[in-house]
Amino acid sequence: MDAKQLIERIEGYEGELPRTRFVSDVYAETMAKISAKLSQDEIEDLVALGALVMKRSTQLVPVLQWDGISEELVGGRPVV
Repeated sequence: MDAKQLIERIEGYEGELPRTRFVSDVYAETMAKISAKLSQDEIEDLVALGALVMKRSTQLVPVLQWDGISEELVGGRPVV
């Protein structure tokens, strides 16, 4: 499989994605499963890619629900 085919499969992926706060954690867990089959150079490439994923990915930020807001936090104004 070449890079173009891989991108097409990634873009067309319809399976369920893991809900995680840190994408890099899922990346590391997934790559650890196949690392024994890879050469040292391939592992170094995966580490560099993981560093890019960590640097460029976003984090899920916990958000309060309306019914979970305590009286102390109610004093502000709504953000629209």
